[in-house]
Amino acid sequence: MGFATPPKQPTEAGVRLLIYSLVLTVLTGIVLNALSDLGAILVGFAVVLPSAAALLGFAGIAFIERAKGQVHDSSRTRARAALLVAIAAAAFLFGSGLLLGVVYLPAPDLWNALRIGARFIAVLTVGLYLLWKAERIDPAFSRPLAEIALGFGVISAAIATCVTLVVAFHVLDAQSELVVSGGLLFLAISAFLLGLVSLISWVVVYSEILGRSRGLRGWASGIGNA
Repeated sequence: MGFATPPKQPTEAGVRLLIYSLVLTVLTGIVLNALSDLGAILVGFAVVLPSAAALLGFAGIAFIERAKGQVHDSSRTRARAALLVAIAAAAFLFGSGLLLGVVYLPAPDLWNALRIGARFIAVLTVGLYLLWKAERIDPAFSRPLAEIALGFGVISAAIATCVTLVVAFHVLDAQSELVVSGGLLFLAISAFLLGLVSLISWVVVYSEILGRSRGLRGWASGIGNA
């Protein structure tokens, strides 16, 4: 008596979309840095590429969250809590950005500080979601690589946050700024490179999950046809 091939779960489509989103995010970082001197062209890329990456990411997450029969349900609450916090932080960034661009808000320094903090929270919670969701989808996932991806992402965000705070709030006087500017540039480049390593590591983690899913599906199909 043969075994039926398991139905294709939304998880596989969601993981694929999530990988596309991560790859596009990597390309966005590279392209925006490469075109930093092109003015209007950069503005177009800065709007289109992140928006496309975000849409793909949300579509992938929607597919993954619809999937049934995933294992490690103990991580479901943590993953969804991280996702909700990330969505709230992203919504705050989007909404406050629109308001600051259209109307004058009192205490602009406070709003800038809140936006910088929200950006860090968004990066942290997205990383935690990716880790906990990988754990739930595939117990055999590469945890060490996922933890490296999370760690590099958090360090990158922390460095970028510190650099942004120093530049935005002019905590250095003119003479000190000349001395420290080289160090800030080094830190900014380091944050960018660490962020790229983090994103590429997540691509590898979820590509392995997708590859294992396809392999198991092929194995089950072979048994069912035997």
